[in-house]
Amino acid sequence: MPEYYTTHSVVAELKDGRVIAKATYSQVLAATTNNIVVRLPDLREIETIIQVEFYSNPDTEFESHAYMDKKITGNVVGMTLYALAAGTTLTTEVVAIGPP
Repeated sequence: MPEYYTTHSVVAELKDGRVIAKATYSQVLAATTNNIVVRLPDLREIETIIQVEFYSNPDTEFESHAYMDKKITGNVVGMTLYALAAGTTLTTEVVAIGPP
């Protein structure tokens, strides 16, 4: 799965010292079952995920009964998506809160 691009940024700094950070990872899917790993380098550890957003090209209908596994380790979110067409470009955006 070739990586097209990865971006990251701090969205906001909270008064208690934590930050809200965003990271985007884009890749071409090789099969119908795909492992997606998004790293948020602006966070030392993810406390809470605020949002996960998927964009696809070509537009893909995500079925409501499609399965997704998810795991958080440190500042990395890993997901396994099922039932997506090979050759689709999938961009995954994660917004989370944690210590910088």
